[in-house]
Amino acid sequence: DIDLTMACSILQKQIDIIQGSSDNLIIPSEYQQLFDSSSQSLKQSLGECFICLTEEKQLACMPCGHLCACVPCGYALRSCPICRQKIQCFMRISS
Repeated sequence: DIDLTMACSILQKQIDIIQGSSDNLIIPSEYQQLFDSSSQSLKQSLGECFICLTEEKQLACMPCGHLCACVPCGYALRSCPICRQKIQCFMRISS
């Protein structure tokens, strides 16, 4: 009897949290698929150099910190291609 009361209480709290709308439900398998596809596209976009679009990004502009260029393209940069702030130096980031 107490188990049924507890289960009903938990169910009511869940309904209150989602405000009765199934759009507010998070289904783990659907969420995982969405996360996997977005993280894959993020990995692809994070990996390529902003300048040549072929090599892997390895240089972060300082002081802004934007990771934006491969080493060969970094030699030609004087300002960050993302925020246009003057580059004082680079920090090499290895994956």
